[in-house]
Amino acid sequence: MGLLAELSTQFQLSTGKHELSAGNFYRRLTQTDQDRVQKFVQAYEETLSEEGRSGVVIAVGGSVYKQHPRKDIDLVLFFDGISHDRPFNYLHWDIFRGLAQKALARSGEYESKIYHPSHDGIYGLWIATGRIIAKPLNPQSTDFDLIRWNSDYERGWKNWQEGRPFAVLAERSA
Repeated sequence: MGLLAELSTQFQLSTGKHELSAGNFYRRLTQTDQDRVQKFVQAYEETLSEEGRSGVVIAVGGSVYKQHPRKDIDLVLFFDGISHDRPFNYLHWDIFRGLAQKALARSGEYESKIYHPSHDGIYGLWIATGRIIAKPLNPQSTDFDLIRWNSDYERGWKNWQEGRPFAVLAERSA
């Protein structure tokens, strides 16, 4: 069973019902953004291969179902090798950050803004799970919001379960 199938089963994701094909997703983008997303996805797959990992890239959010242009393209990055049930595990964050930064370096010129996981320090509540905003140096391109998957990415799963479209852009098995 592939990683996407495992995640689909674990989190009751109906991959057929609301899934937009990768081709239809890419057609919604400008040619520049199509090229950039495809280049990033390929770079992420190559990075996973080098690391001996399986992974999935899924486009979510407004770039999948709202009118363009958008302020960013939301890409959720999955990878295996560490439990997704421990969403705020700093090891998980370190792996995510390493994979994402290698793929960004491989796929073009970007300025990255890194938002580390954080908690409030008083109640032990997590405020942010961590993500990376990648700004292309080409001003005519759209930013990427690279989202670290975790099982508490509740809003994301609710969106998918409520019927908002998503697009699986790549699945790589180790």
